[in-house]
Amino acid sequence: MRGSANLRTDGICGVGVERGKVELSTIINERVEQIGEDYGITVRYRVCEAFVEFFAAEVLYLAENRRWYGRKGDFSPMNNPTKELDEAERLIEGSVKWDGCANYNFGDDNGYLHLCGAINVDDLAKVITEIHRRCGELMTEAGTNLLEGEFTQR
Repeated sequence: MRGSANLRTDGICGVGVERGKVELSTIINERVEQIGEDYGITVRYRVCEAFVEFFAAEVLYLAENRRWYGRKGDFSPMNNPTKELDEAERLIEGSVKWDGCANYNFGDDNGYLHLCGAINVDDLAKVITEIHRRCGELMTEAGTNLLEGEFTQR
């Protein structure tokens, strides 16, 4: 089934599936974690019964003991940063299901994401791999039965 994540704020997870139907599920838990110092990415995971939704944003800098992000829709993020993850420009968001299938939305609202050179492409691949791996761990912790072999590195 194909679709995209619909991050909601009402305690419900929603994964869009084929033909516009939406699969709803209760959020089991939510957590915010950091991916490596080298990547400077903050990820919010919402663990549901059969999938995990995620939203990731790039950290611009640390100040006042807080992480600061570029603001959604702002073309000069250093001039108007935000410390609120809900206001941050999306690097990537989506969902990963129990069977290893994943949906991704990149960059701004139309999916545009600018990367500078092979190193940024490689870094993004590492972030996606880490998010997928972590979603599998979170579902396992929540008691979800995973499709065997779909969350192991090859």
